[in-house]
Amino acid sequence: MPQQQGPQVPQASTAAGGPSGSGLSAGTGDWPAFRRSAERTGNSAGFAVHAQDVTQLAEKWSQTVGETVTSAVAVGDSVFVGSKDHGLYSFNADTGAIKWREQTKGAVQALPSVGAGLIVFASDDGSVYALDAATGKERWSHAGGYGASSPLVVETAQPGDTLIYVGGSGGNIDALDIGGNVKWSAATGGAIESSPAVKADVVYVGSSDGRLHAFNARTGAARWSFLTGGPVTATPAVDHGKVYVGSNDSKLYAIDADTGVPVWSQVTKGPIRASAAVGEVEGLPGPSVFVGSSDGALYAFDATTGQLRWSPINFNGPIASSPALGLDVLFMSANDNVLAVSPLNGAILWDASLVGARDTSPALARDKVLATAGNSIHAFALSTPAPAQAPVPPSAPAAIPSAPPSCGGSPVAACPRCAGSPGLPCPGCASPPVNGRTGACPSAP
Repeated sequence: MPQQQGPQVPQASTAAGGPSGSGLSAGTGDWPAFRRSAERTGNSAGFAVHAQDVTQLAEKWSQTVGETVTSAVAVGDSVFVGSKDHGLYSFNADTGAIKWREQTKGAVQALPSVGAGLIVFASDDGSVYALDAATGKERWSHAGGYGASSPLVVETAQPGDTLIYVGGSGGNIDALDIGGNVKWSAATGGAIESSPAVKADVVYVGSSDGRLHAFNARTGAARWSFLTGGPVTATPAVDHGKVYVGSNDSKLYAIDADTGVPVWSQVTKGPIRASAAVGEVEGLPGPSVFVGSSDGALYAFDATTGQLRWSPINFNGPIASSPALGLDVLFMSANDNVLAVSPLNGAILWDASLVGARDTSPALARDKVLATAGNSIHAFALSTPAPAQAPVPPSAPAAIPSAPPSCGGSPVAACPRCAGSPGLPCPGCASPPVNGRTGACPSAP
């Protein structure tokens, strides 16, 4: 079957440039990199969409390109995705119109990062590219065996101190300056698919050698490494003095960020390749961590103790999507749907069918949920403006009875798999919701 051809789009012109880019830099409400921040927490507490109005989300625009695309990043009026058609695309955030496209010699399968006026991304041709984020003009490229790891631009007040961190297939984690020069390179014992996270002058990255590594972000000197029971391909998240990372050994780990000493771990029933979302949630005490597993479940833990917040929510297939956390709502992809989930109890509050959305992660950019599926990108926004007042804090979930043996879903009276998702049956009893989005699982008590 012939491949679908992408639209005719402007090509970003290649032009030699100085070490710095133009004026496009990330601000409040943007999603400038994979997992949003340098800490890679996937947390956007100021996001405009709250649980009380999430059902008003509607598709504002969609755009299709030549081949499968990555998840999105967004800064200002621009949205960026990479594609297996060897391109990096820039879209207008309000209309979806394609602004420009940069061509490489390999598939672009890792997310880009925006900072210091540059957009930096890796291609399967082994190079990292830096473009002017506003115009798409190439500033420089550097070959170093890159491709799977998403770069991270850590911008400082002094441009000369701004560094770009990226992992390589040879097991190297490199720090480049904004002119593309290697400042330092450090070795791990295996190929790096994980994307580096940075917090308090330390860079953290997973490796296929089964370890989470910590290096001095300025010099590359090794700080510590922690051995898990399998390759670490997930990207770590750093928050509240801990590093949270999943491993192919089917465990989620919380590790002391300073010492590398494990604080707690939790076992799932499948490898964890998705990254965790970490942060405070209105209605829950202390920070929480949310992560999907290849066993098909979404897990919620107390980030301090590792205790389960609520019973895992089961979906029909491995979860590769990394959740994105707003103030009181969690977004993720599963079962060819993009979903809004209550972080209080796992109830599904809203969903939209997007065939091919299993492996990508939503981005929360200003007033839009950006989701990709196959070779398309979709922008969802509220059909009516969000209220100006602060959202009413949701009440804590009431005590709930255990589900009878006939229902394999979560033990709640209103099965969350049924209650918020018309057309998606309870995973245990396979029955549809009784009353649409507010229906109870027919087998629940």
